[in-house]
Amino acid sequence: MGDFSPGFGGELQWTLGDKIVHTWGCGTSCHTVRVYDITGATLRQEMVSGLLLTDRGYIAFSTVSADTHAVTKYDVNMGHEAVLVPSRSEAPENVLIEGHEVVVKFSGSKPVRVRFE
Repeated sequence: MGDFSPGFGGELQWTLGDKIVHTWGCGTSCHTVRVYDITGATLRQEMVSGLLLTDRGYIAFSTVSADTHAVTKYDVNMGHEAVLVPSRSEAPENVLIEGHEVVVKFSGSKPVRVRFE
């Protein structure tokens, strides 16, 4: 049995592959996300404005106009970030997960659906 003290509140989620995704707020439209291995070592940390957790990591996207507007997926087991929707000139109105698809809605256009695993 061991102790784990990440130093911040927020939400902790185990992923498939025994990694921990830890998220907490850092202000308006700001989330810090950190990925730990089973020993508690930090594998990745970033600040994003929009975030959805998955069973294998997380989806990051912009919610503010000053950001780049790509929608990315970070797979904690592979240690790999992939662009699901390339950057656009506007932030998405809505991003959600439906099954194994990320659905991204931009103003005035049909939703973009991207399959992810």
